[in-house]
Amino acid sequence: MRLDKYLVHCGIGSRKEVQKIIKKGYIEINDNQIKKSNIYVSEEDVITMDGERIDYIDHVYLMLNKPAGVVTAVEDAVHDTVIKFVPEQYRHRSIVPVGRLDKDTTGLLLLTDDGQFNHHLMSPKHHVKKVYEVTLVESVSDMDIEQIESGIVLKDDTQCQPAAIKIMDEDTKVVHIELTEGKYHQVKRMFAAVGNRVLQLKRIQLGSYVLDEELTEGSIIEISKDDIR
Repeated sequence: MRLDKYLVHCGIGSRKEVQKIIKKGYIEINDNQIKKSNIYVSEEDVITMDGERIDYIDHVYLMLNKPAGVVTAVEDAVHDTVIKFVPEQYRHRSIVPVGRLDKDTTGLLLLTDDGQFNHHLMSPKHHVKKVYEVTLVESVSDMDIEQIESGIVLKDDTQCQPAAIKIMDEDTKVVHIELTEGKYHQVKRMFAAVGNRVLQLKRIQLGSYVLDEELTEGSIIEISKDDIR
């Protein structure tokens, strides 16, 4: 891989920016100062900038606590998108959301430039667990829970897979619901099918990765691929 491309992948800057850095002599390969961008590097090479080693970043994995009011998209002509939260050093990479959350839905959203990883988490055949915290207008009854946990039929006759519900509040208006599928507006439609309405919806888990309670809305952190299964 060319040196300038290597540095771009490591988040040092854009292609134009790293070429300037190289030209000014800030980069060394195996303790040799380099001023040409078109030199090819390998995994065995030790590359430093101002004496600090630069390790290659193959893919980037980010976890965002998505706030309400932004859309889960790369571009939108009207609304802000979740891409605005991606750190500046990774803006040049083809980072996209893993799946989607509705504009008014908050919580855990992963973003990555690893297409295979994205596909694995979103493929219906892998049945990846998704857990949401749901605040409802009305209390949930035992009959509501039984219908949803048995596999409820939506108002348009769509059959849902069984979903687990855990009541989180004394007045039974706050519940956690666990799904392994991802139909359009599914959680809202499931509760509408039992005559209830969702006030707030927050995703708190995707696969084995749980939303960090200390991560405030609008905050984003870099995570390891190994954190998620």
